[in-house]
Amino acid sequence: MELAPLHDLSQTAHAAISAVCPIDGVAIGDPADKSTWRIDFSGEATMEQREAADLALIDFSIPPG
Repeated sequence: MELAPLHDLSQTAHAAISAVCPIDGVAIGDPADKSTWRIDFSGEATMEQREAADLALIDFSIPPG
């Protein structure tokens, strides 16, 4: 499977996660392995929002390239 360009992937993931939690950004290690991704939470993010963000990342579908 060919993956979307990293910049597009980062922007799409950021949009999906920031919809449920205030974040500063998303770091993508291996684009094909979400276990290498990191969410950088904003200081005002509550525990509930952080949990929602973690679930959003788990549910995030990596778009084809």
